[in-house]
Amino acid sequence: MAQLKHNRLVMLGSLMATLLQFLVWKKQDAVRSRFKAAKDAFEALNVIAFDKHWVGSTATIAKVSNMLTPAERLDKPWAVQVLAVAEGGTWFAVDLQVTGTDKVQMLSLHQLSEKAAKTMLAFDLEVYEKFFGKPDVA
Repeated sequence: MAQLKHNRLVMLGSLMATLLQFLVWKKQDAVRSRFKAAKDAFEALNVIAFDKHWVGSTATIAKVSNMLTPAERLDKPWAVQVLAVAEGGTWFAVDLQVTGTDKVQMLSLHQLSEKAAKTMLAFDLEVYEKFFGKPDVA
């Protein structure tokens, strides 16, 4: 009888572990879907603002930042900011909000000066150097 209870506990534990792994996989898949939706929305960007034509598919993305809620919080809208440089060399930032895993809304587009872009990349030395070269040592 004790062996039967033990086997049931082992089976129940195994079932719970499998269910937990499945839920983690589903959440990871949903997070990947959010990132893909944001990337696709940025690449589909085709807007005229500030007397310029902004095209996401031809811009070079420098950095993607969570603004408030991490992407893993699927119960909340995810706000993300994409910092990029346009084909013509103008820096800009696009604020996007992803609701669920695939509904994306552009919240705003900001034209930036090179100085503002440098400031935004100040704590990411690798990306800073990629776009602006090595900074002078203080």
